[in-house]
Amino acid sequence: MLHPILSGLGICLLLAPASAQFQRPHAKPLPAPLRFGGTFRVETGEWSPPAEDAEPVGMTIYNNDARQPYFLSVAPWQTVTDFGSVPRMAKPPVAGDDSYDVNGFQFAYCTSEVRGEFGYLLSFYRDYAGCTTLAERRPATTIVLDDLPGARRPGLAACWIVTIDLRETELAFDLDDPDAEAGGLGLQDRFGWSITRTGRAAGDGGPILAGDPLGLYGPAAPEGAGTDWRGVTGIPGTGLGSEDAFWVEDRPAGIEGCQDGVPGLPISYGSFHLQVYAYTPPPEEGSGSTLPVIGSNYCTDARGTITALGSRSVSDNCLVLTAQTIQPTSFGLFFYGPQRTLRTHHLGVICVGGGLTRLGPPAAIDETGFAMRTVDLYGESQPYSEIVLQAPVTMRFQFWYRINIWHGTWDSTLTNATEIRFYP
Repeated sequence: MLHPILSGLGICLLLAPASAQFQRPHAKPLPAPLRFGGTFRVETGEWSPPAEDAEPVGMTIYNNDARQPYFLSVAPWQTVTDFGSVPRMAKPPVAGDDSYDVNGFQFAYCTSEVRGEFGYLLSFYRDYAGCTTLAERRPATTIVLDDLPGARRPGLAACWIVTIDLRETELAFDLDDPDAEAGGLGLQDRFGWSITRTGRAAGDGGPILAGDPLGLYGPAAPEGAGTDWRGVTGIPGTGLGSEDAFWVEDRPAGIEGCQDGVPGLPISYGSFHLQVYAYTPPPEEGSGSTLPVIGSNYCTDARGTITALGSRSVSDNCLVLTAQTIQPTSFGLFFYGPQRTLRTHHLGVICVGGGLTRLGPPAAIDETGFAMRTVDLYGESQPYSEIVLQAPVTMRFQFWYRINIWHGTWDSTLTNATEIRFYP
């Protein structure tokens, strides 16, 4: 469904100042430490405390958080458009779905203007080829944000990360491709997002640059890292399908075209900080669809891999845990707890803490080293195979198993761990 332009935080800053000075977007060093500004719930019109924005509002389907120490300075009413991909089943190595219900996103910016004196207009586009004109393109949704955290006083720059929660609003949108069958581009997993700075042009500002696939500012940030589908955590990610380019549009100034790289910063990467969150319901029984991965793995140097499949929504009651061990053995046990830890145990490391609970009975490991457990989130199944959760809550899971170390001599080890943020 296509939605009209709607305001998440108001529309009082939509008049462009007559005195605006035209300039091409260019990179500048971050003028201040980056801070979390909180989560804005559009449905209620309220901000949460900054500490609460560490948890996404749904599955992370796009993650470009390998932030650079620069932001892109844009003039008021200039529009810059970035682009990327969301995972789908037909696009390895990142397995995903063919349609997502987007219910939130996170972006980052710097500003030297105080709260209420500036804003941003953000639009999302389906079926976007990347670095092409937006002329005659209709966005899937447009959000006007004009009550964002800003500078403490005019001219004293600040940089912020904010999360926008679109759940239960008309601003939520999907990222399937309704135009493909009707002669569209057929780029089912591609999307674009534009950001336009609004306000009175009293200061400087713009989105924070992100994306670092070559490791110019730290360890290389792989494409897709930090998403629920890739399962790579603990390191920053470059957005899947992003490129070192963006589209610039400022028609009154006669500026329009694809910008390869970042002006004034040849070694930088031309993309902006963005995370996109979505809710994907579990497939119907008998549909033959593959359950999505919902856990983010850590303790990745362990002997074996645990995977969480299903839905993060407790009301869906859909959670399947699988384990791939390093050798076929007799049995093992899934267990869970609320915290992370690192504690040596026999030949492995326990990575779950805060009080451990077993998910019994013991799970048989087949000849390929595979084990599986279906977990009841309603608490109505046989004893020890259930979890009763008060969502929203984060839980961590791991798999312990026996291992034959030498001609019938047995010991035990553990897989890596996975964490899941559940919501009602």
